[in-house]
Amino acid sequence: MGLDGHGEVDLGVDVVARTDAVPAVRHLLACWLRDLQADRRLIDDMVLVVTELVTNAIEASTEDGSRVGVSAAAADHTIEIEVTDDGGGFELGPAVGLPGPRSSRGRGLGIVNALCDHVEVRRDRGRTVVRACRRAG
Repeated sequence: MGLDGHGEVDLGVDVVARTDAVPAVRHLLACWLRDLQADRRLIDDMVLVVTELVTNAIEASTEDGSRVGVSAAAADHTIEIEVTDDGGGFELGPAVGLPGPRSSRGRGLGIVNALCDHVEVRRDRGRTVVRACRRAG
């Protein structure tokens, strides 16, 4: 259900903004996508997307005990992932470029943009919300 264009299937989790939450979220999303019978490439790509978005959200979180929300929905042949945090937010320009070859950071949103059909950033009730969508198949 969901990926076949019939109905909608949702996943939601709220984690403490710590790096050890990333593998758990990654695993949860992969299992959810397998249950939807998504193909291996879609699973791998969306797991990478959620890894980058959750890592960014954790790094942007400003206080100990901050929470990062992760939700995913499957409907009408589309996977949508939304990650929220209490960071200050940012503008997503029309083209997210890659950093210089010697930089060890700054590739996450470029990767997300490359793997998704649509990415948007907005502020909602004092939280940053990043939404990434990808057509399945």
